[in-house]
Amino acid sequence: MDTRERIAEWQRRPRAERLARLAATPAELAAAITTTPATTLARRPVADAWAPVEVVCHLRDLEESFYDRLTAILTTDEPRFATTNPNRWAEDRQYLRHDAHDAVRAFVRRRGER
Repeated sequence: MDTRERIAEWQRRPRAERLARLAATPAELAAAITTTPATTLARRPVADAWAPVEVVCHLRDLEESFYDRLTAILTTDEPRFATTNPNRWAEDRQYLRHDAHDAVRAFVRRRGER
């Protein structure tokens, strides 16, 4: 199943199920890396793929970005969104040098603030 098909399938699921999935993500993400050494979290599986720490940092930053987008939708008649380039974020923000556990804690905090 390709990405578009998976997204379409997910959209057909009940709203409550999708919201429950979003609510469970922070705890599951924290649990998934609790005992994983930092060296493992910073290892890319292949040269052009992201390491786990980069994925976690991306989720952390997206949480803030989505909040900004939702705020614009609610407060602006014709919201405009800045384009994002995830690979550029990873490079510019040096995701690979971050601590994954700190990034998960920030993600959990940001998700809980909203």
